[in-house]
Amino acid sequence: MNATSKLALACLALATAVVVAYRVPSLADHIQDDGFIYFRIAENAARGLGPVFNPGERVDAATSPVWMWLLAVPARLGVSLDVAASLLGIVAAFAAILLCAFWALELGAAASAAASAAALLGALLLAVDDRFLTYAFSGMETPLCALAWLWGVRALVRAWIQRLPTRGAGWWALLAALVRPEFVLLVVGVGLVAMVRRSARPVDLMRTLLPALVVGVAYLAAHTAYFGSPVPNTWYAKKASDWAHARIGLSYVAGFVRGYPWVPLILAAVFIRSLRAVGFAVLVALLLFVAHVVRLGGDHFEFHRVFLHVLPLAAALLGASAARVAAAPVVWRGVALSAVGLAVVVHAGKPRVQPRAFEWVRHAARLGATLAQTYPADTRLGLFAVGATGYTSGLPVVDALGIADPYVARRDLSHEHVCHLDIGHERGDPQYVLERADVVVFFAAYAPVRFESLDEIRDGFYSHKKFVAAAKEAVANGAFVLRNIEFGPGAYWAVLERRSS
Repeated sequence: MNATSKLALACLALATAVVVAYRVPSLADHIQDDGFIYFRIAENAARGLGPVFNPGERVDAATSPVWMWLLAVPARLGVSLDVAASLLGIVAAFAAILLCAFWALELGAAASAAASAAALLGALLLAVDDRFLTYAFSGMETPLCALAWLWGVRALVRAWIQRLPTRGAGWWALLAALVRPEFVLLVVGVGLVAMVRRSARPVDLMRTLLPALVVGVAYLAAHTAYFGSPVPNTWYAKKASDWAHARIGLSYVAGFVRGYPWVPLILAAVFIRSLRAVGFAVLVALLLFVAHVVRLGGDHFEFHRVFLHVLPLAAALLGASAARVAAAPVVWRGVALSAVGLAVVVHAGKPRVQPRAFEWVRHAARLGATLAQTYPADTRLGLFAVGATGYTSGLPVVDALGIADPYVARRDLSHEHVCHLDIGHERGDPQYVLERADVVVFFAAYAPVRFESLDEIRDGFYSHKKFVAAAKEAVANGAFVLRNIEFGPGAYWAVLERRSS
């Protein structure tokens, strides 16, 4: 990397640090419910109880083993996990932005000041977009995944497409897959393009991936021995493959493109001769990932969270294309590129995260603490959002959606879902929950006044709707009663409590 590129990267690092420091006050209190799931598992692991949600129940509710074990370290040291997770998230997001710029400068062969500046376009889009930074404070693995996947794809592209000396590409691929297993799709995409273009033979691919294959098989064997399944329980809870899900998934992808209008510009890479091979490899890998997302029906998290895992890949390709165009001899191309880049940066820089976007999670955390003071330690909670309430209560949990329950996770999908909010919330068995739980917490059923009837509780997503109907029957036959838990001054949450015999 030349001196100009190094200076550009240093300027980006400074600008990103300023942006992060500016945004921290408004984003710092955005731990999401699934982040608390990791917190509970990490603390159990740190205490020697195993990487499980409920001690004594060998169920893998953590999609990212790397993230869970990273959090287990501060948990063992007694460090607050919301602070530790946020610090790790900031570091990962910052590193992902810098790596995005580094690869763009590398691919764009930026030599001039104009080309170096243009190469930073994609990284700047990440730095100024508060949706990407929000997940640094979510408690989830999203920024770490974005970093690991970007590094892993870069290593494989260098080894298989560009035929450059690359150390440890197989190990980086293994790490990326252990951060989130869907990385295998990206490996397949890059490998397919390498074989079609004959830049790498099948034996070359296998030689590169040998460490990942050997260690990966050993990991799956150990995972099966401990949990009884080679894949996380979350895979069973969220798997789907039908036209209804695909239709919702296609709508999800369209919404992502509307929210990130610069993404289609990465197609420019296949029209630039020097980037064509790399462009095809990255695009095919991304298309396989998009097909997987469509099959599942998308994702219910805010800001198209599932695509944030691959957003730095797209941003790096955009930056590389911009650098190549800026280096072209035609002056107007550079001017046009600068104008488009400025317009996109201004668009991406508009704040989109509302200050109280995840307030319900904070309420759920306070509810958990109140439940711990209200009920005995062996009280089993039935929860539709197991993260915040499950973590702060410390009580055993019956997961009504199946993330931490293998029985519910393997129930058949309903075909009555009609919108994206049902994705990931479809499996359920109300009678199973009612038979096992002592207290069931209705989803988001909080208000400044007491609930007088179950008719006042919103149905919400499909599984919750089914449970509310079953709860009415349980109250009618005298097995349960409606109770209000005051989790804050003048704030009540409706729960279903088993009637004492």
